[in-house]
Amino acid sequence: MEGPAAEAADLRGVTNFMIDLYDDEKFVGELMDLCIENAINYALAQIKEGADTIGIGDAIASQISPDMYQRLVLPREKKLVQTIQQAGGLARLHICGNINHLLPFIAELNINIIDCDWMVDMEQARRILGPRVTLTGNLDPVNAVMRSTSEKIRRGFQDIYHKVGNPYFVNAGCEIPVGTPRENLQALCDPIPAM
Repeated sequence: MEGPAAEAADLRGVTNFMIDLYDDEKFVGELMDLCIENAINYALAQIKEGADTIGIGDAIASQISPDMYQRLVLPREKKLVQTIQQAGGLARLHICGNINHLLPFIAELNINIIDCDWMVDMEQARRILGPRVTLTGNLDPVNAVMRSTSEKIRRGFQDIYHKVGNPYFVNAGCEIPVGTPRENLQALCDPIPAM
C-alpha cells in the first residue's frame, strides 16, 4: 500500500503535491490524513484475512526535506505503522531513492522491516535503525543485478550481509527491470553463506 506522501502525490500529481508542501501545508496535511485513514482500513482488512506483513511504499518521501518529512510525513507514517503492529502485523517500509538524510526520523517509526534502495549506506542504516530492524537490499537493480553476473550478485549480497549482520534478507535496491537474465534472478534467491 502507499504511504501518506506517495498516495497524496498520486492523487495530486507529483509536481502539485511538491508545490502544496510549500504553499498549503494545511491542505496537504488533510489530504495525507485522508490517505492514512484509507490505508489503515486496508491494512486492517488484510490482517483480518491473514496477512502477517503489510508493505508501505512512500516513494516520494526521499524528495522531501528532513524538516518537512519530520513535521508532515513522519507522524502519519507512524500512525499507520503503529496501527499495523497493534493489529498483530509486521510493518515493512520502502522509500525509493537516497534516504540517508531521513534515517534518524525513520528510526522513530519502530518499523519491523525496511527496504533500502541502492543509494542507501547500509552500515549507516544499521547503526541508526539498530539491531532489531530487518534490513533488506540493496544492490543497484540495473548495474548490480540486471547487467551483472550471478556470481557478482552473490558476492554483493555477501558483502552487505557481512557489513550489517542479522536480521537481513537479500533484495535488490528497488524494482528489478524486465529483461534481467534468469540466472541473475536465481542468484537473488540463493542463500548467503554464514559469517
